[in-house]
Amino acid sequence: MHVPEKFEVKHHKLLRLNEFAPHPSKQEHIVKLIKNVYGLADASKTWHDHIKSGLLEFGFEQSKVDPCLFIKGNVLFILYVDDAVCLTPDKSNADQLIADLNKKGYILTDEGP
Repeated sequence: MHVPEKFEVKHHKLLRLNEFAPHPSKQEHIVKLIKNVYGLADASKTWHDHIKSGLLEFGFEQSKVDPCLFIKGNVLFILYVDDAVCLTPDKSNADQLIADLNKKGYILTDEGP
């Protein structure tokens, strides 16, 4: 794993950009990354696992044929990398799902019909 340079760690948790910071291997403190960063190679898998746990908690079932498809009654939720489509005959079902997931801490936006 590549350790980013020009960052210094203060008090075990404060990460600052510093042009003159010593190489991370020479610093006495480290920072543990507790969230995945958008753009990393495994970010999409981390997001998929994260949203999957929320959907399963809300009673969705993951398709055995396509792991990107989640089904609950007449609601289909399709997840692809960091995009999702919610298909349902009643828009209020999709609105309620988005609101419920947002309440649980999942950051989702409705970008159109």
